[in-house]
Amino acid sequence: MDVNDQQCDGAMNSVMEVGDIKTKFNDFGAVCVEIDGHDIDGMREAVKVPHEGKPLIILARTNPFNAMPILEERFPRLHYVRFKSEDERQRMNVSIAGDLGIEPIDYAH
Repeated sequence: MDVNDQQCDGAMNSVMEVGDIKTKFNDFGAVCVEIDGHDIDGMREAVKVPHEGKPLIILARTNPFNAMPILEERFPRLHYVRFKSEDERQRMNVSIAGDLGIEPIDYAH
């Protein structure tokens, strides 16, 4: 389960507080593990946690603008990004493509 403390209307703590998710899953009888959601090896290890007949829930704590610092400008409003101008759209296009190691999208074609 991705846990980035965000929902479509903003930060969880400003929209709807959900409390301690790990405790809730444990209270319902699951085995719950928290990991750094950006750590693939940590995720591979988490699936090995013994959970004898119980659901295994992996809480993957993530940063919603990890490896894409330009998105931090919009924080905490990161869902449904709408550009305010063509310049902003182009700047995001170039920045995110660079962060991902790909060519920017050519909107002319």
